[in-house]
Amino acid sequence: MNSLDLGILTIASLFFVRGLFRGFINELVTVVGLVLGYIISITYLGIVVSFLQSFFPSAPVSVLNIAGFFALFVGTNLILRLMAQILTKTLKVAMLGWLNRLLGGVFGLLKGVILMSAIVLVINLVPFSSVYIDQWGGQESLLFPLLNMLGPRLYEEIQSVTGILI
Repeated sequence: MNSLDLGILTIASLFFVRGLFRGFINELVTVVGLVLGYIISITYLGIVVSFLQSFFPSAPVSVLNIAGFFALFVGTNLILRLMAQILTKTLKVAMLGWLNRLLGGVFGLLKGVILMSAIVLVINLVPFSSVYIDQWGGQESLLFPLLNMLGPRLYEEIQSVTGILI
């Protein structure tokens, strides 16, 4: 185990601890909020822009598009967070707060690993990155090769499920 492995473990541990404190419900809502907020914003943007145009007829459409997207995205996330708070309090009352926190830690760890594998995937796209990876101890690392394998696999899975080229 080298310094690169210690860095990877430190980042993974921070995500785990953050998940423990926030709980599964809040960790899940963060991810779902990003995806659902994007989908809702794209789907209903035209309706919101038409509504905004009735109040601001001289405003440029590009500004209304940005304002509408932002309003839908933030609104979706606020509603989801409110629902998460209610559900979290319900779990505490039902004495399941410990399970929410434990699952939050596991989910947080998973988010950290996915984020690090995505970063490794991007680093590998940079020319001559292998030289720097070797300098950081990538050849002797126990964990870096795992992240290196995970990134492309996740990319392929996302692409096959969504059909979207990222």
